[in-house]
Amino acid sequence: MSGIIRKASAKDVDAVEIIYEEVHKDNENNNNYCNWDAKVYPLRADAERAEAAGTLYVYEEDGEVLAAAIFNHIQPPEYGKLKWNVEASGDSVIVLHTLSVSPRGRKRGIAKKIVAFGEELGRELGCTTIRFDTSEFNKLAYSIYTGLGYAVVGKILAYTSESMAKFLYCFDKKL
Repeated sequence: MSGIIRKASAKDVDAVEIIYEEVHKDNENNNNYCNWDAKVYPLRADAERAEAAGTLYVYEEDGEVLAAAIFNHIQPPEYGKLKWNVEASGDSVIVLHTLSVSPRGRKRGIAKKIVAFGEELGRELGCTTIRFDTSEFNKLAYSIYTGLGYAVVGKILAYTSESMAKFLYCFDKKL
């Protein structure tokens, strides 16, 4: 089976919301590997904002949306505390947010395809680097990213809500 990665439309937001819900449920049942808070992030409103901004992308296979990701130039404030391998700022950085693969689509290399898509999108936009983060508990994502040649730049403490803080590994790669 082969799929396509494309810019999401408003019609895709329902499917993305379902993916977020599936990931939250799977997260609850499997030791909180991505450390997302189902009441805080990601939510339908996050997908709606990204779709409206033109930064939400989906992976579709045989008419079914199985994954989603946001690509933009917005770096969390905590990124400013790190010494990145590739010095860059503003629009010369593409940032991957909220990579979500439905449990229905796992073990097919979809996450790797989305990351590769983001690299190519960054090059097309004239970016010199791609950056992103993942929970310190997300061993699978850590393994995927380092296997794709990403360097761990460091670890940041991020606050997802007033009561929840988490450590995130940050990655970058020269484009």
